[in-house]
Amino acid sequence: FSMKQKFIFIFRFLILVCILPSTGKASPNYSHINEVTLEKHILPRYTDLVQKTKALRLTVNRLCKNVSSTRLFEARTTFHDALDSWQSIEHIRFGPVESISAHARLNFWPDRRNRVGKHLRQLLVRTNKKILKPSAFELGSVAVQGFPALERLLFAKTAERNFSETESIITPCRAANAMTANIVSISLKIVSLWKNKQFAFKKSKNGTGELFNSLASGLKGIAELKLKGPVGSATGRARPKRAENWRSSREIKNIRWNLSALNNLYKHMANTAGSILSETPHDNIIRQLFKRTLNDLDSLGPSMGAMLATDQGRLKVKVLAADILDLRELIITHVAEALNLTIGFNSLDGD
Repeated sequence: FSMKQKFIFIFRFLILVCILPSTGKASPNYSHINEVTLEKHILPRYTDLVQKTKALRLTVNRLCKNVSSTRLFEARTTFHDALDSWQSIEHIRFGPVESISAHARLNFWPDRRNRVGKHLRQLLVRTNKKILKPSAFELGSVAVQGFPALERLLFAKTAERNFSETESIITPCRAANAMTANIVSISLKIVSLWKNKQFAFKKSKNGTGELFNSLASGLKGIAELKLKGPVGSATGRARPKRAENWRSSREIKNIRWNLSALNNLYKHMANTAGSILSETPHDNIIRQLFKRTLNDLDSLGPSMGAMLATDQGRLKVKVLAADILDLRELIITHVAEALNLTIGFNSLDGD
C-alpha cells in the first residue's frame, strides 16, 4: 500500500463502521472473558517465560564455568529466547507485575539517561560480593536487575574476554549469574501470584477493563516509543540507539512479538462467548488491520538501524507507527463500546 492507498483503505472502513447497526446482543460476560484470557493468554506466556529464563540461567552459568565462543553463542541464543518470551507478555501491566515492579526490574527501558550503563559500571567496581546474593540484589538498582544490563554484558564486542576476567570482586560472570537468577525469581513470582486469589479478577468488569487498557497502551507503546522514538523529530536526525535492544539487533523483532501478542489478546477478548464483538463488522475490520500491519512490519527487514539510514526507510517506520495508532483508535472506539468500558490512565500516558 502507498500512503494514499492506506488512507483510503482506513477512511472507507471508518465510513462503513459509522453506518453499521448495533448487534443487539446481550451484555458482555466479563467473568468468562477474564477467565479465558487468563487461562489461554496470560498464564501460558508467563509459564513460558519461566522456562526460557531458566534455560538462560543455565547457559550463562555454563559460559562462566568454561568461557568459549561456542558457550557465549549459546548464552546469547537463550537470551534471545527469553526476551522473545518477555516481549510476548510485557503488555500486561497490572496485577503481579505491578505489585512487584516487574516491568522496571526485568526490562528497564526506555533508558534516556543511560542509568543501566551508569549503574552497571558502579556494580562492577564494588568490592563486596554480598550485594550479588539474591536477597540483596533484588533490593538494589532496578537498572541492573534484568535484560538490558545482561544484554550489555553478553553482547559487548569484548564479551568473551570480559567473561574470562577473574581479578575483580564483581566480575562480569558473577554479575551475569546474579542477573539471571533474579530474572528467574521474578518470573516464578509472577506465575505464583497470578495463581493466588489475591489477583483473581475473573468476575470483575474492572478486570476486563485492565485487559482493554493493556491492549490500548501496548499499541501506544509500540508506536510512540519503539517506532517514533528512534525515528526522531520531523526535522531532526534519526536516533537508532534509542531503539529497544539495539545492541542485540532485535529492535524490530521485539515489535513483531509485541504486535502478535496484542493481536492474540484482542482475539481472546473478541472471540470469547459473551464478548458481543466476535464476527461483527467492527471485529472483521480490526482483524484485517492487525494482519496488514503485521505484514507491513515484516517488510521493514531485520534492522531498525538500516531502515533509519535512508529517507525511504525512515518514512516506512513513520507510516507503520501511524497505522498502529489508527488501529489503536479503532480498538478504543469499538471494543470500549461493545464491552461498555472506558480507557484508563496508564504509565505510558506520561511518556
